[in-house]
Amino acid sequence: MNGGGAILDPDTVQGLRELGGADHPGLVMELIRVFLEDASDQMQRMAAAWDRDDLASVSSAAHALKSAGAHIGALSFSDTCKDVELSAKSGECEAASAHVRRCRGMFTELQAVLAPMRGPD
Repeated sequence: MNGGGAILDPDTVQGLRELGGADHPGLVMELIRVFLEDASDQMQRMAAAWDRDDLASVSSAAHALKSAGAHIGALSFSDTCKDVELSAKSGECEAASAHVRRCRGMFTELQAVLAPMRGPD
C-alpha cells in the first residue's frame, strides 16, 4: 500500500473530468495515457541513473515525476518523488535508496489503479 492515503486524490480527478467537460469527455483518459507513458519513461530513467550512481539525474527524474504525479492526482506518489528528489540532491544515499524503493512500489500500485481508467488503447 502507499502508506499515505488514497492512491489518487478524488478531488483532483474530478477536476480533470470537469476540465474536459461535455466537449472533451475523453480528456481524463488521454491525460492518464500520457502520464503512464511519460512516468514509465521517467521511472526507467531514474532507475538507470540510480544504477550508475548519478544522483543529479535521479533528482531530475524524480522532479519530473513529482510534478506529473501531482497533476494527475497521485499526491502521495508526488510527495515520495519529492523525497527522492531532495535526498538525491543533497547526496543522502541511504535515504534516497529507501525513497526510490518506495517510489517504485507506489508507481506499480498507481499503474494498476490508472490502467483501467485510461480506456482502450
